[in-house]
Amino acid sequence: DGSYIITGKIGSGNLWGPGYLYVMKINLEGDTLWTNSLFPGIDYSYINSVGRTIKQTNDGGYIVCGEYDNDFNSENILLMKLNSEGDSLWSKKFGGEDQDWGIDVEIKDDGGYVVLGKSDSFGNWNSGERTYLINTNSEGDTLWTNIYSGLDMWDLELTENGYLFLCGVNGVIDNVGNVDEYKTVINKIDLNGFEL
Repeated sequence: DGSYIITGKIGSGNLWGPGYLYVMKINLEGDTLWTNSLFPGIDYSYINSVGRTIKQTNDGGYIVCGEYDNDFNSENILLMKLNSEGDSLWSKKFGGEDQDWGIDVEIKDDGGYVVLGKSDSFGNWNSGERTYLINTNSEGDTLWTNIYSGLDMWDLELTENGYLFLCGVNGVIDNVGNVDEYKTVINKIDLNGFEL
């Protein structure tokens, strides 16, 4: 419809402080059409949530990828489905007991989603950064997850023939466990999570 959809956070002036996931729709002139502050509805002790990526779905609604935390010690990836007016239909969390962040989301032909994140909960700590990939159905239920150790991926693209491309950097670890250098990397992955 020629409008723009924006997501982020509203609340404290600090990205890591308390706040709600925020969605705003504006027209071509930048005038606000509607806004919504959203509660993930996952854990009522939650404190903070933020949207990092939002995309329009085939039904005219939206899918938001980001993260939420309920105690400032552990973040989980958040996937939230919205209707066309920005109201939450459902939300799902992914991750473990440590820090996990949502980076990007792609919409599959079958209406499901592929979520790109980063994880401190899973994988080998000695391998450096850990990319976390989650494949879900249209309701956000997990079909599979995979960890790609040593890869710091920040962009996800889904091709028409069903392949995923992850773009980021590969940290080369020195003999004491520190990142010695970074190299740009593009990984091709199929929809079963296997690197090609």
